[in-house]
Amino acid sequence: MNVWGNPHRGIPLLPKLLTFAGAIPLLTAVILMLPYFAFIRAQLDLGTAAIHHLGIAYMAIITAFLGGSYWGIALTLCKQTAHRSYHISPNLLFIWSNAVALISWGGLLIEHLLVAALLAQWMADAWLVRQGLLPQWWIHLRNMISPLVIALLICLIYGQ
Repeated sequence: MNVWGNPHRGIPLLPKLLTFAGAIPLLTAVILMLPYFAFIRAQLDLGTAAIHHLGIAYMAIITAFLGGSYWGIALTLCKQTAHRSYHISPNLLFIWSNAVALISWGGLLIEHLLVAALLAQWMADAWLVRQGLLPQWWIHLRNMISPLVIALLICLIYGQ
């Protein structure tokens, strides 16, 4: 199964729209950090540190939210009696889901953990697609949004 194929084939419209809409708060934080937008920060009575922290907190929430999907996959596997044919234990996904949530929380203090968590989740999703546990379109969507979000997050981390 090719997980790096045509990125636009078969992605349902609603998940695509919601996924890209989810990047808007991060993009907004990065834009507001730019010196050109000091007048907007002044109108909002927010300094760059506050905007930075809002962006990081949002990304911690999003990263933990994505981690919750692994819990859902594990529950689905528990429901199926033939989960062993997928070469993965539901317990591993339960543990991974909680690990991602804890790493996301740690990312509030050590921001680079959020970048690492996003990269690890992207790789895990590619593996889950290859195992047939996620639809093929999911990795195409992740291949479009993940580089953008990771780049914006790095800009936010270093742009303070």
